[in-house]
Amino acid sequence: MSFFGELARLAILAQQADGGAAPPAAGDPAPTGILQILLNPFVIGMILMVLYWKMVLMPQQQKETDREKMLNELQMYDKVSIFGILGTITDVRKGEDVVTLRVDEKTGTEIKVLRRYITRPDEDDEDDGKKKDKEKETEQQSS
Repeated sequence: MSFFGELARLAILAQQADGGAAPPAAGDPAPTGILQILLNPFVIGMILMVLYWKMVLMPQQQKETDREKMLNELQMYDKVSIFGILGTITDVRKGEDVVTLRVDEKTGTEIKVLRRYITRPDEDDEDDGKKKDKEKETEQQSS
């Protein structure tokens, strides 16, 4: 016998042993009004979908829009990062997908990268790095 057939047989046996479905208790009133609406599974599903959209999808869309705006506003001599490589933009043209970065000031080494992979280094990260360097220097001087 198949799994589902066995499951149906067990359900029938359980109902027969119970004497059928139990009638609702007389003291338990059915939910009415707003509670009845909120306990509807369809309404609960809709509320969860709206919360997911508001808390996950909207911030993601906002980040994507901000990133596209940043990529469209790239200018010469902007300091950017690509996969951890820091560089200065030396050639950027509107409508083109390729940007030229100078990665070494002494030798003038330049690389061409795709615009979509560029990120700007956060000023906060640089400040944190400077603070950590100052803390290390202070610790070394006190030792």
